[in-house]
Amino acid sequence: RNRLNKQSLANQWSTNDIQNYINGQANVYPYDAVRILETLLKKSLQDRIEVVNNTCYFFNETPKKLAGGFEERFGFIQALNLASDRLTLNVQTKLTTFYPDIPLLDFIHIQIGGKRIPNENECKKLNRILKNCLLITRQSNWKQAYEIDQFDKRRPTEIKIESGETLVEYYKNAKNITLNQINYPCIQVYIPNEYNKPCHLPLEVCRIKSWQVYDKPLSKAQETQQPRKNIPKPHERYFAIMDMLKKCDYNSSSNRLCREVGFHIEDTQMLKLNAEILTQPQIQTGQNCKANVRIGRIPLDGHLFTPRPISALAIAYFGNDAAREANLLKEFLTTLLNVMKNYHVDVKYEKHNVSPTNDQITGYFSKMSERKCQFIICIMDGKSEDDLKQLKAYIKDCGTIKYGVMTQCVLLSKIAANRSLTGYCENLIRKINYKNSGINTKVNLNEALKYKKSQTDSYMFFGADVIHPTNVTRQHPSIAGKLFVG
Repeated sequence: RNRLNKQSLANQWSTNDIQNYINGQANVYPYDAVRILETLLKKSLQDRIEVVNNTCYFFNETPKKLAGGFEERFGFIQALNLASDRLTLNVQTKLTTFYPDIPLLDFIHIQIGGKRIPNENECKKLNRILKNCLLITRQSNWKQAYEIDQFDKRRPTEIKIESGETLVEYYKNAKNITLNQINYPCIQVYIPNEYNKPCHLPLEVCRIKSWQVYDKPLSKAQETQQPRKNIPKPHERYFAIMDMLKKCDYNSSSNRLCREVGFHIEDTQMLKLNAEILTQPQIQTGQNCKANVRIGRIPLDGHLFTPRPISALAIAYFGNDAAREANLLKEFLTTLLNVMKNYHVDVKYEKHNVSPTNDQITGYFSKMSERKCQFIICIMDGKSEDDLKQLKAYIKDCGTIKYGVMTQCVLLSKIAANRSLTGYCENLIRKINYKNSGINTKVNLNEALKYKKSQTDSYMFFGADVIHPTNVTRQHPSIAGKLFVG
């Protein structure tokens, strides 16, 4: 006869693990104990909050209505951190834009500004806004979710399913639903993760699933409609966080989870640190030139800390209309060379025209590589955003990667539309000099560290920079980089 032994495979952790670490009785950081407490803290609010992308939002808070039917909610992110002598609760507040929890047809009417059938251009706009948005349907009792792919030009009377029935007939016979808005187009959708099985839904049976974040980049029209989000001042952020803690009310006797583990949060005041803010480091654009930082931007004011000469520079037009654009290209070249001269970047240059085909581009970069060309400014001209995107990708792959020639791409359309060509060229100089191993600016820490109280003081500098991965599309987000130096 076999004997069955039961064994508990779940590990156990105690809050004593944290206390022992704080008191120096344990050397291993209690990651699991801290993580479990963090989870319990969030769990203690589960009947009052919705958690979306690790951000918590209270159910009972009314969202702010935005243009286009969207909603803005105030949420918070929390995390536990084991400091030198205690656990600290780190709280960050966040404003998030959501799709509204309303019938899809109502949202469409808000977007197009009236109760009517959207036209072709409006459907294209709605495709972008609603792409990948989740819907729930009337026939599934608002339970089954579908993911929007795109609008279909056909109406419910024109789309047939496998049985041969139109959508109107199917909904009437199988679902006992009479479709009334049969002049509206349908939408093509997928069941999430089943992207090889598209199906079609009439708009009137769909509702937008609740608690969906809208994180697509805004169009220029949307940007003008949306109120500008102001960066909260320190005291505003302070009161927002304290108000959030008050609403959480972790120390309440009704919060059983916190009470059972003996968890108490000092929520009357934020933790104060014995620290001071150092003088901002000086940023120099030359040996004796101090930059004046203006709203996060560093104007060079005609100086580069170390300008690097370019002994073999090519300025190449990649397009098919060089003759038509001759005046604009001449103006750009003249302005760029004047700016380079003002910034003491010595160059010897040539002008070229290149047909924007892969063979011509490959041949051009091969030739310039053989001639030891040091840098090529590539002026791109194209009919569409996709053409420019592909052209830039091939220039980078062929010129920079395959043949090792440094390149800087610029859009002819931006040159034409720029109100200050000199300012545009000054920005180019920053990029060109940096790629050419020059130094645009240098940080001088001497002023910041002049008032250190002792040699044993600890210090930390925070720096941030934002780069834009591509200048030919709005679909890719910018990247923010943070630097901590201590």
